[in-house]
Amino acid sequence: MELLFGRIQAGFSLPEDVTPTPGVQYAKYREGTVPNVAVISTVGLSRFELASSTSDKTIRQELFMMFREGDVPKNASAILHQVVSARLHHRTAVLHGEVLRGEGPVFPDTNFVGLFATLPVYYPDEMWMCNVNDANVILCWLFPITDQERRFISQNGSSKFEALLDQTRFDLFDLNRPGVV
Repeated sequence: MELLFGRIQAGFSLPEDVTPTPGVQYAKYREGTVPNVAVISTVGLSRFELASSTSDKTIRQELFMMFREGDVPKNASAILHQVVSARLHHRTAVLHGEVLRGEGPVFPDTNFVGLFATLPVYYPDEMWMCNVNDANVILCWLFPITDQERRFISQNGSSKFEALLDQTRFDLFDLNRPGVV
């Protein structure tokens, strides 16, 4: 993952009152192949086989979020931890096109209400999946979305939303970005 995301700059400790996810850590990367972007990712989630909710497949994956350098929310690793805890509890993978939603805004002082699971399109296609210990590991980008974007995905599907993302002319890593729809 350091080949894509850059060197690991920091790891994150969980607060003492939070139940850890054994074997899963959270890291911040900088100076990767996407200029001026910091990445927060899981490290070790791929050790777990997670079930697909749409097929009989098992999936190994690592999750990540991308932010404008210097704009990483303080709770980014905590958000990843919440997703990981829920998925490990139910043993289900995050699937492409899925919308993850909690209570209230995802990040303080933003209008993002959920995360959209999509392909890591800013990285070469051949890097979207890698082989680790004879198992395929899928990289999944969790992209913050507004309530209007969430409704658009619900009504029109994830493919149409991804087409809008491809056409956008503003910075998708900016936490102050306007909605795509």
